Amino acid sequence: MDDWQTVNRKKGSKRRGKNIAIDEVVLDINSQEWTALIIPSARQEMKKLAEEVSPLIGDFDQMIFLGVGRLSTRNAQYQVAMAMEILSETTLVSTSCFHSSAIQVYEPLLDDNEKELLRNLKFEILPDNDSGMGHQIDQVSKVLFFMPHCNVSLYNNILCTNWTRNQLGRIVFLGNSFANYIDRLPESKGKCIRAILPYITQIPFPPLERNSCCEKAFSDTTIQYFTDESLEKGEINGIFQLGVESEEIS
Repeated sequence: MDDWQTVNRKKGSKRRGKNIAIDEVVLDINSQEWTALIIPSARQEMKKLAEEVSPLIGDFDQMIFLGVGRLSTRNAQYQVAMAMEILSETTLVSTSCFHSSAIQVYEPLLDDNEKELLRNLKFEILPDNDSGMGHQIDQVSKVLFFMPHCNVSLYNNILCTNWTRNQLGRIVFLGNSFANYIDRLPESKGKCIRAILPYITQIPFPPLERNSCCEKAFSDTTIQYFTDESLEKGEINGIFQLGVESEEIS
């Protein structure tokens, strides 16, 4: 995961500036240069952020990347760059034992060309995730869910399908603040999030300069995880005996 290559433009195409987005170039599906979509200046900025964020996340075995959206947007490009930079800063203890790729992606909005781009970057494209219920982790691997700007019900369903002390203790979320979600949700939404919120550790994302190029890509982003001590307290309080259920994603 070294430096990105430069995109070659087809004859007659015009460069619109130093930084090129996916919707500003003509892409060849067979070209090795699909790996060159993240603008170099953004990659460098993500590298600095990743150096700050990675020690807070710790090592993990697998990253599951959700909610990236269309790769034509700058937000998506910064998020893809951040995912790769975090991976480059992380020790993957046993990924090869569990998965074919260190980063799995599910995004229903991606077209075939965008999926091929991510495959060329060594991302594994998941065909479905059953509204989050398909992300049940095993009993041994540690998983980072990278979920900037995702629907609250998706978070809820991931918690629901991993509703044991062992599984929750192996999950780290890099995404929206659960506390901020709950403040603006009706009582009928986010039941798993409400139940687990008192036991979660939340670390703010490193501050970004106002109106910086990647501020929107990581607005309301936090690092959230569960310590063994907090989950033990939750177990004593009976949270794992609660009847949890998935929610429809609207």
